[in-house]
Amino acid sequence: MKSGKLSGGQLRLLIIGSVTVMGHLLIVPLVFDQAGRDSWLSWVIAIAVGFILAWSLIGLGTIAPEKSMIQISSQLFGNILGGFVGLTMTLFFITTVAITLRGLMSFMGTVFFPQTPSWVLGLFFLAACVYTAAAGLQNLARANAILLPFLITAGILAWAFTTPDKDYQLILPFLERGISPVIQGALPLVGLLGELVVVGMLQPFLKKGTTLYKTHLTAVLVIGLLFIGPLTGPIAMFGETAAARMDYPTFAEFKFSVLMVNFQSLAVFLWLGGSFGRISLYYYAATLSCSQALGIKNYKILLLPVGLMSFAMAQWLFPDLQAVKNFLIYLYFPVSVILGVIFPMLLLILLYIKKYIQGRHLLKEA
Repeated sequence: MKSGKLSGGQLRLLIIGSVTVMGHLLIVPLVFDQAGRDSWLSWVIAIAVGFILAWSLIGLGTIAPEKSMIQISSQLFGNILGGFVGLTMTLFFITTVAITLRGLMSFMGTVFFPQTPSWVLGLFFLAACVYTAAAGLQNLARANAILLPFLITAGILAWAFTTPDKDYQLILPFLERGISPVIQGALPLVGLLGELVVVGMLQPFLKKGTTLYKTHLTAVLVIGLLFIGPLTGPIAMFGETAAARMDYPTFAEFKFSVLMVNFQSLAVFLWLGGSFGRISLYYYAATLSCSQALGIKNYKILLLPVGLMSFAMAQWLFPDLQAVKNFLIYLYFPVSVILGVIFPMLLLILLYIKKYIQGRHLLKEA
């Protein structure tokens, strides 16, 4: 399958954009439910795991730079098990698309277009993402590289303008209820970072000479910084109890801030733009992983079936936001931790073992 080559900077922006919006829109409320005012401490734990995941991906990209995780799996386990891994990752990526689409449909339908059927909003938005995925990885990366800096800038401005309405003493005292809520709050955040397994599908398309250490570690660092505001701001503005009850606490900052009340359209720009890049990326990854698992050379023939499955899941498997939250907590996050954090580490260990055994055989033959 032909695809353009990515620069390290383009991949870095794809990594950052892939988790940020989903985290701010859907995951932050789940963390507040568990950790309350200590949610930022949960993020410290999660970001440490994120760096471990980054090291695993760096290792895979260094040892097997021209192979995706599915191709590495086929090399280690055989074509049948490798194909199973590929189909599992395909289903995971499709589910990620469906969850993001449902989250966006619920947000736009509840907050801005209550009279418009959510499926209409979702269908038109998904069609735009399908078009972007069909244009290829390089065009997707270029669109993301243009859009994401504006999104980050808008987010920073929103944080700055809402600061006068916040009292950060409300995040004190630390660890009032012990460490257990902090660990429970870290689980959805680790599951969110597990979605970065998508990078394992993109590394073969990097330009030669790309420094993986710089690309991956700086991306995780930036992601870490971009979550400080959303995990502290709503609590500093509304208090721990009120923030935990909100479906969209970060949007509530726009709605109730004195300076930002007339700039709610900025929130629309943030979540529409971020969701567009995220859905397009995971849609592309779903078609790519499925084509590799099934041995199909042209991923574009899978665009329609993947789109239909994604839309059907968003519309019927996740009929409302509460269904999404339950699915995230009880199934999606555990699978994400296994597939996105543990599995890359396992592949890396097995590759090192294989490399070591091959090295010993070469020494014996010499």
